[in-house]
Amino acid sequence: MQIKIHNKIKSKKGLLVVTLQEEQLKKIPGKFPSPVKNFIRDRVKNKDLKGKKGEALSTYLMARGVPGQLLVVGAGGKEKYSATIARELGGVVGKFAKKHKSKEVTILAGQDHLSELTEGFLMAQYNLGNFKTDKKKVLRTEKLNVVVDKKAKSLELSL
Repeated sequence: MQIKIHNKIKSKKGLLVVTLQEEQLKKIPGKFPSPVKNFIRDRVKNKDLKGKKGEALSTYLMARGVPGQLLVVGAGGKEKYSATIARELGGVVGKFAKKHKSKEVTILAGQDHLSELTEGFLMAQYNLGNFKTDKKKVLRTEKLNVVVDKKAKSLELSL
């Protein structure tokens, strides 16, 4: 699997994933594209999205400049966010991508526990059938793009 870090959305294909903490629902980060902001605002207004840990909402976007499918995953409160929670969120995203056969995934995330989030994603993508003699073709995610505010060398080294 190819993993790349970017400071803006480069790909217009596949699945776009947004991880949000409860505090970010009041003021949605500026790096999110406007169709994503509008979707999140509507879901918060209708009380469909609260930002609780592991909460997930998905939809299809019919907007230019963003991937066609959106998954919003709640990360819980900022004070409780840890490496374990980031790994669990990565697992939620990985399972969703596997279930929906997404070949390319773009994650909009903060810089906290980024390697753990990626690790959880990779663990969810693992297939035990790799070592069986009678192998079935399993569609896996081929590209993982991680979009962060500031591209740092230390992030690239951790991945």
